[in-house]
Amino acid sequence: KEIADRLWGEVDGKTVKYAARGKGTIAWGLSLDEALALRKVETDLLHDGSHLLVHAHRTMPNAESYFVACLEAAAVPSLDVSFRVAGRVPEIWDATTGEIREAANWHFENGRTVVNLAFAPHGSVFVVFANEATAEKARTPNPVVARKVPGDWTVTFDRASGGPAEPVDFPELVDWTVRPEEAIRHYSGTATYRRTVAFDPSAVRDGSRVVLDLGMVHEVAEVEVNGRACGTVWTAPYRVDITEAVATNLELVVGVTNLWPNRLIGDAALPEKSRVTRTNLNTYKANDPLLPSGLIGPMTIRTESRGAWRTRGNGVMFDGAELTVR
Repeated sequence: KEIADRLWGEVDGKTVKYAARGKGTIAWGLSLDEALALRKVETDLLHDGSHLLVHAHRTMPNAESYFVACLEAAAVPSLDVSFRVAGRVPEIWDATTGEIREAANWHFENGRTVVNLAFAPHGSVFVVFANEATAEKARTPNPVVARKVPGDWTVTFDRASGGPAEPVDFPELVDWTVRPEEAIRHYSGTATYRRTVAFDPSAVRDGSRVVLDLGMVHEVAEVEVNGRACGTVWTAPYRVDITEAVATNLELVVGVTNLWPNRLIGDAALPEKSRVTRTNLNTYKANDPLLPSGLIGPMTIRTESRGAWRTRGNGVMFDGAELTVR
């Protein structure tokens, strides 16, 4: 008690909330922000409070790294976030693609760096300040041009997995569970969407890229354009870069795979000999709700600023029209 009284002294958390002790300060009854302000430590990450963000910050020998996550089910297309970093260029590191690029829209403000970020539903991003800025510069992106892809898809299901025997016309992209066909409503497996879309390659400017935005997907989609594999997506935003595949016409092939429960639910209403699935553990019943499935969209083709991107190490650096292999 004597040691504690000597340490805290007049600080009681009510009338006196802090006092100097040796090389430091003790505090009682202060909020974290008040305590940091007392030590002249600025808040690490600031935004307008309109969205629920969490973050972690790591200081490394040559960089400041932030992991920022949005804990919301809806997408956040634009949010200015202020970081306690000055004099460095912000980079966006995408963990799903491995792409590293300079942030598309940022500026310095009051000794901090403000970066405009976009989040997919429950999305996250790494913001890394690795390179020193040579001047007080800012970056503003070229506008995004988006064009909606119309309906009229031909969709092929796997008959062996309980799907329709023949390809099915989809006038528009919809959840499989709202279709009238039992073989589609209860389908579990991969279905392949096909259609051709007219496209003008001359609309793609130098330093831009063409992105196919699938909209909503349940659950995984593999994209092929004009016979070229363009990537597999399994999380929002469901987008793939199709720049290298663009031509006057875009032959789109999208294979979409959903989860297993819908088929188990459908089989629960069938005699055992008519069931597609076989399992020793099935907790689903015939009247259970079906899970959203398929390519739901809306699908758009986006022409957007590529920005500056690179891969580290023995990779490629690209900035505008200049390509340097290292």
